Amino acid sequence: MTTKFVILFSLWLVARNASTLLSDSLPQEVTDVGSNRLMLNHDDTMKQRVLASTTTTIPMFSQQDCNRNLDWNSCALFSAQGYDYNKTVVIPCGQCVTFDVWGELKLPMGLDVQGALQMFVNFHSLHLYLPFLRVQGNLHITTGATVITDTPSLRITLTGTNETRTQFVPAGINQNICSSQSTRLKPCQVGTKPFVVAGGQLNIQGLPSPNCPSWHNLINVATVPLVDLLASKATNFFLDCSSVLDKTSYDSSSNVYSLYPECLHQYSIYKVSLRVRAPDTVNPVGFNVELRSRNNNNRKDFQIAKCPKATQTDWIICESQFVLQTNMINGYDTFQVQLEWDDKYIGDVEVKDWNITFLEGPVMGLVLPRDVAGCWGDGAEILVTSHTTDYKDHQVRRLQGTPFPNPKDRNTYILPLDRMIIRPTTLEDSADFAVEVALLSRNIVVEGAKDDPNNPRHGGHFMIMQTPDIIQRIEGIEFRNMGQQGLLGRYPIHFHLCDSVEGSIVSKNTIRESNQRCIVVHGTHNVTVSKNVAFNTKGHCYMTEDAGELDNVFIGNLGAYTRTVEKQISGDESDFDASTFWCTNPGNEWTENVAGGSEVNGFWFEVPSTVRGATNLMPLSKDMNPKKMAIKRFESNVAHSNVEHGLRTYPRGYQPEVESVFSNTRSYLNKKAGVFFHNSKNLALEGGVYADNEIQTDFDKADNIRFENAKVIGFSESNRKIFERERLSANCPRIGSEIHTFARDPNDSGAIFRGVSYSGFDDNELSNCGQQTVAFNFDDKVQTTMFDFWTTIEDVSISDGGAPISFCQAEGSDVTDVYITDLDSSLRPKGLEANGASTIMSDNAKMPALIFIDQRNCVSWKDRCCMYCINTCLRSITYAIDASYTEGYTLKVTDIYDSKDAIIDGSYYYEDDELSDSLFSKQRVYSVSLPPGKYKAEFFDKQGNPVWPTHVAEEYEAIQCPNSLLEGSVQLIQPDIREAECTELITNGSADHSNSEHSFWSHKGGGVTVAINEGRTGNAFADYEQSSNDDSIGQYLDTRCLKMMKGRQYEIKAYVKLEDATNALPYDCTNSDTCPKAEIRLNIPGEIGSGYLEVAREYVRPDAETSGWRLLQGIMTIEKQMAVASSAFFYIERNLEGVRMLLDDISISLLPEPACDKNLVMNGNFEDSSFWARDDDKQNTKLELISPGVNGDEDNAMELSRRRESWHSMSQDICIGCMKEGGRYTVTSRFQLRNGVDDSIFACDRTQYKGIDECPEMELQSWLDNGLDTYKSSKRINAANAAWPITTAGWNTMYGIYTASSIDEAADITRLTWDNLHPSKNLVVDDISIIHLPMNCKSLIVNGDFEYDNGRTAAFWENTGQDVEIDVVDVSQAKDESNHGVSLKVSRSGPGIVQQLDSRCLKAGTAWRIEVRIKLVNTSTGKGVRCSPTSRSRKDGCPHVTISGAKDGADQFEQRLYTDLTKGRWDADNLNLWRSNKLIVNEAMADSDSVSIEIRRFNEDWNVILDDFRMIPDADATDTGKTASGVRPMYNLQNYW
Repeated sequence: MTTKFVILFSLWLVARNASTLLSDSLPQEVTDVGSNRLMLNHDDTMKQRVLASTTTTIPMFSQQDCNRNLDWNSCALFSAQGYDYNKTVVIPCGQCVTFDVWGELKLPMGLDVQGALQMFVNFHSLHLYLPFLRVQGNLHITTGATVITDTPSLRITLTGTNETRTQFVPAGINQNICSSQSTRLKPCQVGTKPFVVAGGQLNIQGLPSPNCPSWHNLINVATVPLVDLLASKATNFFLDCSSVLDKTSYDSSSNVYSLYPECLHQYSIYKVSLRVRAPDTVNPVGFNVELRSRNNNNRKDFQIAKCPKATQTDWIICESQFVLQTNMINGYDTFQVQLEWDDKYIGDVEVKDWNITFLEGPVMGLVLPRDVAGCWGDGAEILVTSHTTDYKDHQVRRLQGTPFPNPKDRNTYILPLDRMIIRPTTLEDSADFAVEVALLSRNIVVEGAKDDPNNPRHGGHFMIMQTPDIIQRIEGIEFRNMGQQGLLGRYPIHFHLCDSVEGSIVSKNTIRESNQRCIVVHGTHNVTVSKNVAFNTKGHCYMTEDAGELDNVFIGNLGAYTRTVEKQISGDESDFDASTFWCTNPGNEWTENVAGGSEVNGFWFEVPSTVRGATNLMPLSKDMNPKKMAIKRFESNVAHSNVEHGLRTYPRGYQPEVESVFSNTRSYLNKKAGVFFHNSKNLALEGGVYADNEIQTDFDKADNIRFENAKVIGFSESNRKIFERERLSANCPRIGSEIHTFARDPNDSGAIFRGVSYSGFDDNELSNCGQQTVAFNFDDKVQTTMFDFWTTIEDVSISDGGAPISFCQAEGSDVTDVYITDLDSSLRPKGLEANGASTIMSDNAKMPALIFIDQRNCVSWKDRCCMYCINTCLRSITYAIDASYTEGYTLKVTDIYDSKDAIIDGSYYYEDDELSDSLFSKQRVYSVSLPPGKYKAEFFDKQGNPVWPTHVAEEYEAIQCPNSLLEGSVQLIQPDIREAECTELITNGSADHSNSEHSFWSHKGGGVTVAINEGRTGNAFADYEQSSNDDSIGQYLDTRCLKMMKGRQYEIKAYVKLEDATNALPYDCTNSDTCPKAEIRLNIPGEIGSGYLEVAREYVRPDAETSGWRLLQGIMTIEKQMAVASSAFFYIERNLEGVRMLLDDISISLLPEPACDKNLVMNGNFEDSSFWARDDDKQNTKLELISPGVNGDEDNAMELSRRRESWHSMSQDICIGCMKEGGRYTVTSRFQLRNGVDDSIFACDRTQYKGIDECPEMELQSWLDNGLDTYKSSKRINAANAAWPITTAGWNTMYGIYTASSIDEAADITRLTWDNLHPSKNLVVDDISIIHLPMNCKSLIVNGDFEYDNGRTAAFWENTGQDVEIDVVDVSQAKDESNHGVSLKVSRSGPGIVQQLDSRCLKAGTAWRIEVRIKLVNTSTGKGVRCSPTSRSRKDGCPHVTISGAKDGADQFEQRLYTDLTKGRWDADNLNLWRSNKLIVNEAMADSDSVSIEIRRFNEDWNVILDDFRMIPDADATDTGKTASGVRPMYNLQNYW
């Protein structure tokens, strides 16, 4: 997929999602107003607000000005307004109305509150029917201190199926919110049965007191005493029902007793007890006690006790509790108990001490804190959440009477129930597992009418719509039959694109029988969702919708009986896997919430990497990656009785960049995992309780996990009693913590368990999980047969005699090198003493570590496939190699001291899929775990010969214990290699090794196959999938060659052919940024991740011999990071999708070592396009060979066109190792400029530094490799400029003298480029050179006689400002002479010409003489003029020479030199010899690293002609400490700056 297509497709997705989500509220046209928020204020009232991005706008509703000064104390009565109920009732803006109509009121055309409406319903009742309730102003509802009963004070029923009736044009300043800016007003579409707030404010308080609780954990229960139960049945007064067994009825032949029917009571708890023995067998026999319920000829058996197994010698005590449930007693009149045993046992059974006793009557009252008094009233409906693993085991009852004080504890109240319930778990039973009791009834009910037979799952919906910065209070409402299943944006409570609503609260509401979701926070921040109750709802319940929502607080909310939807909104949603809390952005808070029974999950972190939908258009969402964000707060949340997981991150995973903590979570009685971290990393579980789940914590493809200070319980005592008395099936398997054998990312660590206690993992008759009961378990999911999920434990305990750990599932998947580091030996077997760390490891002969450790320190847990080795610390090293040709390779690891060795087989994850199995990333991996010592490792091929598999990526596991193996303790042996073996780095570049095997080649997407007879002369390589633009074919390079050849250069060549994948026709990528390119992917030891180097992109030359093939060409310098890389994968990337790529004759060939005394530029005369590349970040620049070049029709030049920036040009990485610090190099290039429109030759202007007429320059820049993708670089330094004069008649020349820096000398890359040419111009270049300029201290000035280049240009001289024009003139004195000088024309007196000197020659104390021949010409008359040697005035003084220096870029000194012409007069008609006296080099000059000489300061009315400019040593001069005549003293500028 091309980059352009990805961007367009992404924008289309955003637009599609946004239009879907906003279709009911946004205008049909959107406007780009930038990324800022626009706020128009009038006094303190916000007039209008728009949230904007660079792609669209989200209009926002604002409060109306006319409601600013409302007098709430002087409101008119609703009944006095004379409203016509056959029309929409509108409360006008600026008017306040008090509702005073009670009973039943129907408003068939709806109610629109634009002003203010207040409703005080504490002494009245009202049932309001209407198709919509719209709040654009203020709505205030309160019920006062009315106790909540079975009759609400206010019931609002939303009716109708007509969407047209509910649409509206917003009032006042908001009228354009749903309209286009350029069209007529359009209405907002809000669907059927809406309760919508659009720019308005709610203040609804439906509780008797703000302190009224919405739910509590159950403290205790009140049960019916036996005497009351007997009285209720009018039982025989003399019958003692403390025992229900009629002991006189025993039938010994069938082991049957009868029970007294009068003593059996629904939901009461009884105890079975007996002793049993099987005297005729030595094998244990299992027994069950069954209740037989009879009615006439009908009989049904119920197991009420499961006994331990009995033998012939021991009497087994069998005791068990059971609850007499409804299905066991209702409809039956006769009851018996019978002893059953294993069918295979044939023999006698001895039984004695039979009894069934009454323990506890049914629950008829609940004990809760006293704050329920005055709030929860007679007839109010309450919920008791599930106390089992079944999410449907909730119990709903009504209060039968008012709660009354508990005589046993005055701080609690007893709530009498209208019907009995099964005894749930209470705080008296367990502080961790008590059920929740919630109030379902409220004094205010908002409900959707069930009046749409065509859409029975469409109720009402409630929405705060695009209303930012307005505090909303929604408290104490019962929402029933709300939500419209399958429709986006139609939910019971919905904050829709409101941005920040800080201060808003949604509290203590009830959401019941919801058709779709519960409380949805969508594109909204800073909402507090507190202490709400959701019951019997469908789809996700409490949720953030688009993953861009931030700083919302979910605290103390309860959800129970969360069910899946029948119809999902779209395939983008996940409500088929409904979760009570759906968390898409971690930047929110979840504290003290309860997910108490979901059909799928409790808490689900389904965190995407981008924000979706309309929220993606908001400024805060720009560049947001929720998956990388740290969680703001997740603390003290509870998940129980969920069908799948209590808390999960499946399938997308959650991978924050910093560790995110889930604190004090309690997750229990879930049918799968308590916590399921999948595809995640950097997560921590701190504290909490995880119990009675199938798996308590499951870390599945989850790395860098920390689990600390928690309780893990396989089968808790309190829940064991419940399972026993209700005869429930316990979860099996029953596992404490389950982890993978492999890391999701090899660069990450596994898990750390610290301070975790495990209990309840002893197997028993009730659970009967057998080997599936274990505290730690490695699962059977594998990618390879290699273990790399490095795990440590510390201060971990396992009580109750439970099995500590099992490696058997891993061993069953052939992973036999598993180990856990026990840092403090906390799990060591009894009787063993350990000092420091110990190791639990695979008890298998394939475990390499067994060869190198002292096995006398080990105790085998054979039944768990592992052993415990005290005082043992292992550390693993992995070696990854190319898998494409290394099958059968082995790794031999040898102890250097005692010669013990282990042979390691490679591990490779075969997927039996050619596309996957030939990926470059599918490495063959060798892993060995070693104790401290010294070792060597060496690879061998199938034949047993030492071998090097092109590359070996070595990785040491992070240190787990203090006495670990030290890094570097294993010496990896590399067979020697000769330089001759490194002249060509590619193997099988012609694809002719085989017609079926793509030997040595793999791919990075797209696949690789041999295309038989489709090559230039034989076979070729081809891809066979074209779905991605970055599909690539490549092979690994031999890292030994890269190390040996550091600094050398290789030429890359590959012939490429592109075909349209649909019709096989040739495809030409037209040399754009979608053409194929070559890159190298490097892995650097010690670096995280990989680096990518582009090494060839020039795709410019068609192959003259074969149709359709083009040459991809480039130069690769072996840089430092390549030389130290553990692997280097060279590949050719197709760079566009939908196109088939064929490759042939691929080579990376060593170039001869450079001759440093020759031209450092390769192919500077363009025999072809070799060695040149585009210097263009967009790769749009076109490079094309053209003719004629400088030397005529047989010569080539290179034209650069289609440039987008002034610096877009071409480049070459010149030979490295030749430039020496301080060395000087002449940099030259011939060039022409052509207009991009008509190709006419164009003359640039040397006096212009910016703009269309600017002349190009040549630049050099060097880089030092500092590691993976990091470089220290020099600046792009001007190396050559266009030399004067500029012509349109032929070729111009760039000249420069470049002084090499220390970075240039040590450089890994030195690159030549062009710059400063307007993009509208094309550049044509030829004859490019960089040649060393020998040091010549006899004459420091270069081209001082101006005869260089046959006197055509003023080569190596630069003008010092825009006010100087330079030309070359003939200064011959005779007709047969050819003598050239330069003419300077200035427009002001300051500037001149300048040249850099070789500062190496300027030693302190040396003496120099400067000479130049000068003629001055009046620009007006053309006649020569005289100057005054003694004058320092610019008007008549003679020119002077300035020498200046700098060090490290800072000015160091400046010295002006004058002449006195003491031996003659100034000759106005001829050249005059200007000569300075002795120049003595002082310390400041000698210390400078850059010294220049300049002639300047002459009258702007003069032209100055110069020739024979020299700076030569004065051998007779000595340093007398005096300044010579005519020489101005040197000034050390450092004294002034």
